[in-house]
Amino acid sequence: MNKRGRAISKYIAIFLLIFLVLSANFYMLYSYVKKNAISAKEREVMKSAGDFNYFLVESVDAIKFTSESIEQMKMNGSSSEEILTYLERISSVYEKTVNKSFTGFYGLINGEYLDGAGWVPDADYDPKTRPWYTEAMEADGAVKFASPYVDMQTGAVAISVCKRLEDPSDVISMDVNLDELQRLLEDQTIRNEWKYGMILDSDGIVVAHSEIGEIGKDYRSDEKGIGHDFFEAFQSASENFTVIRVNGERYFAIFSEIGSGWRLVSVISASDVLGSIILIIVVFVLSVIVIFAGILMSILKMNERQKAELHLSKQVNSMVDIYDFAFLINPLEDTFIELSDHSLDVAMSMDKDNKSAQYNIRALMDHITDKRFKNRAFEFINLKTLDERLKNSLVESWMFVNNENQKYGVRFVPVERDEEGRLTQVILLGENLASA
Repeated sequence: MNKRGRAISKYIAIFLLIFLVLSANFYMLYSYVKKNAISAKEREVMKSAGDFNYFLVESVDAIKFTSESIEQMKMNGSSSEEILTYLERISSVYEKTVNKSFTGFYGLINGEYLDGAGWVPDADYDPKTRPWYTEAMEADGAVKFASPYVDMQTGAVAISVCKRLEDPSDVISMDVNLDELQRLLEDQTIRNEWKYGMILDSDGIVVAHSEIGEIGKDYRSDEKGIGHDFFEAFQSASENFTVIRVNGERYFAIFSEIGSGWRLVSVISASDVLGSIILIIVVFVLSVIVIFAGILMSILKMNERQKAELHLSKQVNSMVDIYDFAFLINPLEDTFIELSDHSLDVAMSMDKDNKSAQYNIRALMDHITDKRFKNRAFEFINLKTLDERLKNSLVESWMFVNNENQKYGVRFVPVERDEEGRLTQVILLGENLASA
């Protein structure tokens, strides 16, 4: 293979290597973006679930408290009339002071239907056939959320929260109007920009939905609607989210448990969660280009700086040998480089472990300066005021008497300033004038 062929093969190999590296990095970036986006939505749904849980937990606490009170009344021999009076009173208290969505306590107690809300059923009403009774029996003493139904008194969608008492034929229940739950769900759906928001009970019945027409549907058996697709996806999901395709569009369904086996579900378009993949690719490619360009510019600048520093070093080395000490100082970063050291005093006063220029030159001046001149010496070497002092000067010099009662001279020589005019490099020189 000739030289040209080898060069082409080399460029092809480099191109393939870059392509593989970029592809791997893009996949990692895409996975990272997806994971973070979904995690953010999961936290969003969990926060919303907390609001719904609070609503439902209140009703659970209420039915538990009321059932315990009735059990105590039965133990004390209270009559049905006394228990009914209690149910009427506690229903009014809860509705007025705790939660206006609670529409009253009722139940089958000692073989009699007692209703604390004052509702009088028809003559053919059989409480033992009602969901609040049958489902409480199936729950075997646990608090049960019965399937949603239309309240006969108000016409609103409601649920029964029910519990079997110690007497196996007694059940206490309460109705909870779901209007507040529905309003809360609609607010969360709008605020969080969900496509749909829904609450399903453990049987797949829609308890609340951002589209009111879906309320009451059975997503488990309704195979014609998209709700069935979502429900089936939930059942097989191993995480708190699943991805489904409906009418050619991909959706993320993110869910969180609430209440007793219920689920809050947020449905979000995949494009809303992940954004445009093309945009991610463009941003990634542009970022890589910018990074490569930045690295290249940094290398070029570094080479220029190294050349300049080498040139400066040669100039400085030819000059500093005549001085007792010489330091190249960066006042902005408080760093220094020791250029020359012909004095034992320098070695004795410098702290090699402390990289602060201000600390070390102060220690040096404190060591070599007669005590009469120390205050002025510390003012002279103050790096914070050096930039201002050297703005219009090519050099700043000062003579004093050292600790051996000899004339001594120090001077700052500016070397370099940045684009904003700030002093970035200055040389500090010191010499014994008595021996000059």
